[in-house]
Amino acid sequence: MPWLVIKGPNDMKTVFILDEDVITIGKDDPEEGIQNSINLSDETVSRRHARIIREGEDYFIEDLESTNHTFVNGREIKKERLKHGDRIIIGLTALVFESEETESIKPSDLMVKFQELDRSKVLDLNYLILHQISGKLATARNFQEFLESMVDTICTTIKADKYLLLLLDDQGEFRCYVTRGENSFYNKAMVEKVRYEKRAVLWFSDLSPIKMGIKTQKYRSAPSMMCAPILKDDEVIGVIYIEDSQPRKFNRSEVILLTAIGNHIASSIEKIILSERIKKEVTLRSSLERFLPPHLAAEIAKVSLDTGKPVIKAEKVLATVLFSDIKKFTFLCKTLEPAELIELLNEYFKMIREIIFKYEGTLGTCTGNTVTVVFGIPEVYPDNAKKAVLAALEIHEEQKKLNERRDPKKKFDVGIGINTGEVITGYAGSTERMEYVVFGEAATLATRLGLLAEPRSIWIGQQTHEMVKSDYVTQFVGKIRVSKEDTEKEVYCIPL
Repeated sequence: MPWLVIKGPNDMKTVFILDEDVITIGKDDPEEGIQNSINLSDETVSRRHARIIREGEDYFIEDLESTNHTFVNGREIKKERLKHGDRIIIGLTALVFESEETESIKPSDLMVKFQELDRSKVLDLNYLILHQISGKLATARNFQEFLESMVDTICTTIKADKYLLLLLDDQGEFRCYVTRGENSFYNKAMVEKVRYEKRAVLWFSDLSPIKMGIKTQKYRSAPSMMCAPILKDDEVIGVIYIEDSQPRKFNRSEVILLTAIGNHIASSIEKIILSERIKKEVTLRSSLERFLPPHLAAEIAKVSLDTGKPVIKAEKVLATVLFSDIKKFTFLCKTLEPAELIELLNEYFKMIREIIFKYEGTLGTCTGNTVTVVFGIPEVYPDNAKKAVLAALEIHEEQKKLNERRDPKKKFDVGIGINTGEVITGYAGSTERMEYVVFGEAATLATRLGLLAEPRSIWIGQQTHEMVKSDYVTQFVGKIRVSKEDTEKEVYCIPL
């Protein structure tokens, strides 16, 4: 933001920040109610002598038909656009217009070379920074912790009052992730300049501390600031902003060093974001693989992370539910040692899981002796009832083979119920621990059928029967009632 350096008696300098659209200059007259933005106690100055106005990015000075006129660089003017260094004479007072003095550094210039710096110092310092950043990248537990550690590294390298690390959000706005200092305020114009020019900027002033005028809020020394971009694929994704109240605190070497740090942070940010994504995807995929085939789990995990949407949303769909029940499970619990029982169940669940995924089933709730499976979700396919029957037939076949190898006391059979209808499905729990659940009358009937089914048998509901009767021989079993208010449901079986 531009300012005026007002040179008064004894070469005393005061600074007036041009932070309003219109700044009036003249001699105040309290009796007439005339008060100017800048008051010049000089008999040669008119009460309303001149004004400085802002028009877009430009500043103009305009004479207000004063008695002794207004001069810019020795020329009398009516209205003149101001540029850095212009000398304005009003009465006996000289005012110098100064715009922001900046120096910019292009980040790509610092990718390999550091000629501008003292080699005896920068090689050691740059090596130290690289070493520290690499160490933080390896030990940081999350993205925020890494950013915090980066700013701490800068604090030990460049001394200042304030440090900010800003990153662009999804809406293209800067969000402050790390603050070191009293507050998170920053010069937005400077940050935007860095953003659009993709260059580091050093802002400084030669002004020494000044004596406050009557309007103390207007008269102040300008702080030192520098800002470096954080670039990814030549696009700004954030900035490092440093500010200090001492004028001309920073030098060119420091802004070059900050730019180099920004380059290192940019590449590290990309690595840690990728690392975090991989960790999230592995965790999510691992959780999904508990009830989905591996290829489908990987696909859904990727889509979920790409879109930020729920993994599998709760929905009401037409699907086929398979319920498998281990018969005489209580007897097994009483006759087997705990270790033997767990080993037996692990062998069974491993077998049934492989078969379910083979036929694109989704594994639902598993208890000690029961398994619930849904066919037709999350990928919808019209032959879900047929795939459920195929899975049930193969489960019985594989269980028969396992029994042939087992000790007689470890042999067991299962009963399977299958029913098709409208169900509500979704997952319950956290990303790290999810259970796929299914509700509804169709699911309840599948459970009833599995519990009622004879050992080594497959009982199916009426709608499933309609969908598979052309492919399999079926037999009518009878009718059952699911609830008191419900009508009776026909039940069929598929002979093995």
